[in-house]
Amino acid sequence: MSSRFTVFVSSTVRDFGPVRHDIRTWLKGRGIDVRESEDPEFPVDPAVHSHDACLRAIEGSHLFILLIGWRYGGRYRGTEQSITWREYDEARYLGIPVIVFILKDAAFEAMRIAQARRANEPLPGKLDPDVYRFIDAVRRVPHDNWIHEEWDGSVTYLKKAVDARLGALFVSYQKPHRELERMALRMVPYALARLQLDEALGQAHAEMRAAGATPERRRDLLAKVLAVVVTYRTQLFDFGPDDRYNFVVHKRRGDRLEVFARRHHPEIVTHDRGWPVGEGHVGLAAEGELLVSPRLQDVDGWRAEYPSDEENYVSSVCAPIYASSVPEGDPVGVLTITSNRANHFRFPEQVEVLTAQSLASILSMIGVLD
Repeated sequence: MSSRFTVFVSSTVRDFGPVRHDIRTWLKGRGIDVRESEDPEFPVDPAVHSHDACLRAIEGSHLFILLIGWRYGGRYRGTEQSITWREYDEARYLGIPVIVFILKDAAFEAMRIAQARRANEPLPGKLDPDVYRFIDAVRRVPHDNWIHEEWDGSVTYLKKAVDARLGALFVSYQKPHRELERMALRMVPYALARLQLDEALGQAHAEMRAAGATPERRRDLLAKVLAVVVTYRTQLFDFGPDDRYNFVVHKRRGDRLEVFARRHHPEIVTHDRGWPVGEGHVGLAAEGELLVSPRLQDVDGWRAEYPSDEENYVSSVCAPIYASSVPEGDPVGVLTITSNRANHFRFPEQVEVLTAQSLASILSMIGVLD
């Protein structure tokens, strides 16, 4: 992370190229580091997808500037959400102050669409529906919603608005980024929780080997392991007191995956759904792929089977489980963790996702689904 104050500029590039160049030049002239994806100095991690490299660059930033115009732009890794929208969500998740500028003509069209929807009238067709969804989502944010909807597209307007915000932020961000501090404080309780989890997994393995593991016995032992996971869900997976958690292991039977064991938040009404292999996040993970979704509703093919689905299952990670006897074979099950908080699980290298993947690997090694 740069020791200097850093600003991340997010927008579609093709239509805002000159503005992005001018704002970068102005900020750098004031001794501020600027991160824009087209800049040759943009920090790139060759080990990750280019979309996720942009998300990593946001982590070390102190201010996030979002420009919204008429274009929606490219979509984030096959979802319905644009890359720009995904970057905005990431900045908000990390608690980075955000300043939003919306071209006034686009903002006006979005207002007309909102009015037409409320009156059940034909919708104006000038603004891309996806851009309207994005603007509407930004407008609905309850806090830190510095939105400028009268932007005329000029850099002069941007400078005045950003200048008004920078003074307080320079004072506020003389210390390391607060998210990094929070993660550092998590490390000791995380390590202690991992010891408890590893002990529970080791005991389950020993009991399975000693007891002649019937499917029923394996199910009981796995339930005990998941109970430990729930106990330490805050330390291991960053679940807050108001987050609805769901930990479930599906076992493959033929071409379907059926619930084998689960632990969940008491307010979640379960339906113990099965999934065909290759269908949905659970079914795709059964083909051997780790799947992470910041917001399930933005994934192609998402559908809420029950009214409570959109409320309970918002972010997820699915990790394949293999047979201990055939570790190189096809997965025999899937570990799924869901949260009702958007962006809870964000990318494969995140600590919470790595922990889920590690848990699935250990369950594979001890043969819980053999």
